[in-house]
Amino acid sequence: MGLVFNVNFLLAQNNFNGTIVDTEDGAAIPGASVFILGTTNGTATDFDGNFTITTSKDFPIQIEISSLGYTSQIIDVTSADQELSIQLQLGSDFLDEVIISASRRAEKIVDAPASVSVISARKIANSAEAIDPMRHLMNVPGVTIQQQTANSMNIEMRAGNGLFGTAVLPLLDYRIISTPAARSNFSYQYGLSNLDLERIEVIRGTNSALYGPGVEGGVVHFITKKAIDHPGTSAELYTGNLSSRGGAVRHAHANKSKTFGYKINVKYNEGNDFGLDLAEDAERISTFYTSIVQPKITNKVVDATQPGTPLLTMADLDTNNDGNPLASEYQNLAMNAHLEFRPNENTSAVLSGGYSDAGGIFIQDQGYSYNQGLDYWVQARMTTGNLFFQAAYNANDGGSPENPTFLYETGNRAVGNREFLTLNAQYDLDVPSFLDSKFNFGIDYQDTKSDSEYTIYGRNDDDDPYNIFGIYAQGQSKLSDNLTMTYAARYDKLNFIDDGAFAPKLALVYKLNDSNSIRVSASRGTYGPSALETYIDFPVRTLKAGVLDVWLSGQIEPHIYDPNAQIEVVGAGAYVPGGYYFPRSETSLKYEHLYNIAKGLTLPGISAQLGANAALAPLVAPIENFFSSYAGPSGTTGQIRGFNIFNPAETMSQLTDVGSARIGTIDNFEIGYKGRIGKKLSLAIDFYSTSRKGFTDFTGVGPTYMLTGADLVGTWPATVGQDLISDPGMQAAAGAYVQGAYASNGLPASGLPAATSIALGLPSSGLALLLAPDGALPPSNLATLGLLNLISGQVAGGFTQAGQLLNGAINTNAFGAISSNRAPN
Repeated sequence: MGLVFNVNFLLAQNNFNGTIVDTEDGAAIPGASVFILGTTNGTATDFDGNFTITTSKDFPIQIEISSLGYTSQIIDVTSADQELSIQLQLGSDFLDEVIISASRRAEKIVDAPASVSVISARKIANSAEAIDPMRHLMNVPGVTIQQQTANSMNIEMRAGNGLFGTAVLPLLDYRIISTPAARSNFSYQYGLSNLDLERIEVIRGTNSALYGPGVEGGVVHFITKKAIDHPGTSAELYTGNLSSRGGAVRHAHANKSKTFGYKINVKYNEGNDFGLDLAEDAERISTFYTSIVQPKITNKVVDATQPGTPLLTMADLDTNNDGNPLASEYQNLAMNAHLEFRPNENTSAVLSGGYSDAGGIFIQDQGYSYNQGLDYWVQARMTTGNLFFQAAYNANDGGSPENPTFLYETGNRAVGNREFLTLNAQYDLDVPSFLDSKFNFGIDYQDTKSDSEYTIYGRNDDDDPYNIFGIYAQGQSKLSDNLTMTYAARYDKLNFIDDGAFAPKLALVYKLNDSNSIRVSASRGTYGPSALETYIDFPVRTLKAGVLDVWLSGQIEPHIYDPNAQIEVVGAGAYVPGGYYFPRSETSLKYEHLYNIAKGLTLPGISAQLGANAALAPLVAPIENFFSSYAGPSGTTGQIRGFNIFNPAETMSQLTDVGSARIGTIDNFEIGYKGRIGKKLSLAIDFYSTSRKGFTDFTGVGPTYMLTGADLVGTWPATVGQDLISDPGMQAAAGAYVQGAYASNGLPASGLPAATSIALGLPSSGLALLLAPDGALPPSNLATLGLLNLISGQVAGGFTQAGQLLNGAINTNAFGAISSNRAPN
């Protein structure tokens, strides 16, 4: 026998609704915030200014209404049938706007312990920035938008930009949207739509104490409209200069009880991109490859000595036929869908996902590249009571062979296949009995997986784990009625760095009155290298295919130099097995180095040429004997200067070892004021200083050498010939050869006149090379000198040909280099 007990708890539900309008013209105010005081239960007005709230609280209830640009109000609601037609007066009460990004919980701007700005739905709707919502940030103080191309923008704040992207954390509805592997800001893949944006929150300054490593510059949080609060269908079409055109559609629906809603967004845009001037930028354009290949992989690295598989031709790259392979057009498509659940005032959940097919030029420290890929994401988040948690997953195929991602300066495809998983949980705790304190406790986890098919991560591709685990806590306590202290700390562990990242923050906010506050804060931001900065292992620039690659190696291992390392002459490996090296202490090029590079190519030919002449064949052995111990000609030419390959004006001669990845810090101290002067003027003033330690820089860690003012052909070959015939052994061999030739043919050592020589047939004999131009046989001592000069000329001629070959093969702007232990063989 079993007993079944069903227990149902029924809570009384109170519903009330109202309308919010502008006092001056009676126009509806869409997007106004309506919150029940003392709770997180709230909503926003729809396009017609209407709102509805369901609550389990008993009447009377106090609600607060605010909208950016209006003076907020607190209204008493005494019954469900109370007529609520609320009028807001224009003012500068942005300070009453509620934000969530500064402290990862709801608070008014005036109370926020950071420098903040909010772009409201009203401003977004009235803005002329139709193409890309990122452009709304252009007029926000302290924010710099890098308009890299017509299709691509990057965000900078305070701490500047990162090595491959941004030091600002961009969020979309709590989800990180920067490219996880490199923190790159591919804005064209976000699918942001003006139709769906409710507001944009901007938090300036380092915020690692709450958000973790890599948030040196600040936070930009794009918050979209909830389907339940903003149902309906809207659409936009636009066109502009550079043949830009596009459109977007948003459709949202909510049930009558406001417990379920869904929305769908679709956006498409296309246009012509910025271009380089064919005349002014001719030098830069000349560095771009006119074909793109799938690079050959040898020993898990890109092998520039082998031809790759062709993917794109100049006809594919230069679609407008102007002779410039840089992309001139773009097309982007993005779609997303959201399901929203709100069973009661304390619980809400959202399940969403999206897709983007977009590509565009991307400019970073390595130069111009083109990024392409299908991007997919899914997100689930839920708030119940004081608990928030979310999971988000993002995948990008990094382009396909038909639509690849590539670098213009190498012509190689770069496979950027990546996955990104984030898990977040936060619990908010209010302790009124202790200084009216509010606490948040949170935990974050990030995991990035990459597969570049050895085109980017090279030797690290099979073992490139990258994950971050962090915990944080923040408290806000009222020290007095007007003074609030915020204190926070976070600890993060990166799997590939032994040390953890600790980021504290302390802030004091003093409210002069309800509309004016002063704050003082000190915080430490932390950052480590991104996955790309850690594991990258590929040629970032090819100066000469198969001969000189500029290799970019990440920080997973240190760069170590042999203190006795010598300069390697670029391209000399084609003539000298194993390459040719000389001391880096030399500041001009010794002729002996040119000789030693060329001798392997030249001496066999000289021996063969002399040996083919029966008369000179006996002299081959002494010539070879001379060169077997000959070090080369004396003298120097030109000037050798070490420089940074990424900044040729910077002289570089020292070898400096570079350690492996470590945690960097940025200390920030700030004093700020925000407030309202009168009814219509708001004012914010920030004074801050930052100090950075342990930053990552994209630079040459080993010197490249240029050779200027050098003559590689004109002098040294003749010197080699003269050194040969000046050698006593060679002179003795030549003298013995002449004396023997005279004696064996019964010729006098004093010589013969031309008539006698001709009569004896000497011009047609093996002795012809010893005769004077008129046919006379000179004395033996003069014949020896003539023979030596003949040999010297032939040797000089051979090395002159070699010098001409070297002169064409050697790039004097990148004559030599020194590589660290990370350069592949």
